[in-house]
Amino acid sequence: MKQIKDPQLLEKHLAKHGIRELFSIPDLPFQLYRMEKGEFLNNELDPKEYFTFVTDGAYQIMNIDDAGKIYRYPESRGFNCLGDLEFATGEYSPYLIEIVRTSYFVSIPLRNAEEKLRNDPKFLSYIIQNLGRKLQRSQREMLENQSGSERVLAYMENVCPNGILKGTEKAAVALRMSRRQLQRILKQQCDKGIIKKTGRGTYRLREE
Repeated sequence: MKQIKDPQLLEKHLAKHGIRELFSIPDLPFQLYRMEKGEFLNNELDPKEYFTFVTDGAYQIMNIDDAGKIYRYPESRGFNCLGDLEFATGEYSPYLIEIVRTSYFVSIPLRNAEEKLRNDPKFLSYIIQNLGRKLQRSQREMLENQSGSERVLAYMENVCPNGILKGTEKAAVALRMSRRQLQRILKQQCDKGIIKKTGRGTYRLREE
């Protein structure tokens, strides 16, 4: 990683994506960095300590489970931010962020700026919107990579209040499957004892 101490180039990256307009606070301590393929952002710009905008390049997020298995998310390109989840929760990231081609980042060190940012309504609004988009994308990817039964059970567990699915037509649209396919899966899961039909178009996950 290399910090680029060129004020004009920094301003170019800030202006390219209108980064200054995301804040109400003037004179934030923006810093410009360049990273190369194979480097890990976490090792240099820890998302818990830096709020970072990706202004150019590509990266890939991965997670390693307790068994040592690596899960890789699709490659990300274009303008984005890293550190929003850590900023919102105050916890360290469980993910690794690998650079897949030369990338540029505009970062804000949080040591002296975090308190101001937490009181900036414009920035907080951006954080909320960005986390919402990431949640939607994550849900889509989860649904696309799972079998029909896995998608239905994940939907009931994570989306349906108290694990209760009400209305198969609405659920079928959300799950991007036909109503007939959904009803077939629900019947299969009822036969297995995993869920229980409690009324017309209403199903509940059985408690373990």
